Amino acid sequence: MSLPVARPDPRESRPRPRRLRQHTNPLAFQGAREPPDWHAVMGGPPEELEIGFGLGELLLARAAMRPSARILGIDVRWAYVERCREALARLDRPLPHLHFLHAEGTLCLREWLAPASLRHVVVYFPDPWFKKRHHKRRIINATTRGLLVRVLRPGGLLHVATDQQMLAAEIMELLTATDGLRNEMGPGRYAPHAVLGARSGREADHAARGHRIWRLLFRRTGSPA
Repeated sequence: MSLPVARPDPRESRPRPRRLRQHTNPLAFQGAREPPDWHAVMGGPPEELEIGFGLGELLLARAAMRPSARILGIDVRWAYVERCREALARLDRPLPHLHFLHAEGTLCLREWLAPASLRHVVVYFPDPWFKKRHHKRRIINATTRGLLVRVLRPGGLLHVATDQQMLAAEIMELLTATDGLRNEMGPGRYAPHAVLGARSGREADHAARGHRIWRLLFRRTGSPA
């Protein structure tokens, strides 16, 4: 489905690149440093989060399925945010509980979201940043794993998917060693399929080509307050 010509947001307007950039260093992010008014943009604080939403297919489908859940997508790539906002604006059925935000993941997890506030966090096909000196750029790393535990409510789920076996193994090891998270499939086991009821465009493409996807599903432990 083709998307319309950009209608720049007066607060964040900037030229659109000819080609959507796949890799952006989150440590060099120059976008928003303060959170929006959650009530103004989506009716209240987020309850579900996707970090790095790409073209937003998963969030658009999920929001249509769950009209009572406030769903937030954040991405450091402005061109993707702009395209997703356009796609959202042209829907016949409004989705006021869905918001696409140009934001950096670590900052959002650390400062913008309340503790124990999210039912679901989705990290699909994160940039692997293969070089060891770049591992700190990964959205799931030794620092952010604690922030993910912080924002998930007890019983909440962390959904991760990647097409990189080495990255999957490293994330599995990291999350398995994280206090407050439990592998829903059992120690060291990957989830056989997604449980979100919708798929991202990249996920659908891999499925059509018969490519392997490694899925991790971890639950936040503890009892609700």
